[in-house]
Amino acid sequence: MCDRGDIGLHVDPQSPLTDGCPTVVLYDTTPAGMGFSARLFEIHSELMEHTREIVNACECADGCPSCVGPGGEEGSSGKREAQAILMKLT
Repeated sequence: MCDRGDIGLHVDPQSPLTDGCPTVVLYDTTPAGMGFSARLFEIHSELMEHTREIVNACECADGCPSCVGPGGEEGSSGKREAQAILMKLT
C-alpha cells in the first residue's frame, strides 16, 4: 500500500545517465527509500508488458487519461508514441 506521492518520476529525452538516450526514472520519495525501486527493477518486464496491455486495450484513438495521460500535454499521437516506446521496453 502506498500513496501516489511515495513514488517520483523523472523523464529526460536526452539523459546523460544513458549516453543521451531517452530515460524514465522512477524513485522512492521517502528519504532512504521504502523499497519500491528495487521491486520495480525486479519486475520491470512484467510492469512494461502490463502497461503495454493497458494502452493497447484502451478504445481511444489517440490517447486519453485512462491509458497515456491527459491529451495535448505532449502533443498529439500520445498513444502511438507510448506504444512504440513500450514495444522497445518489453
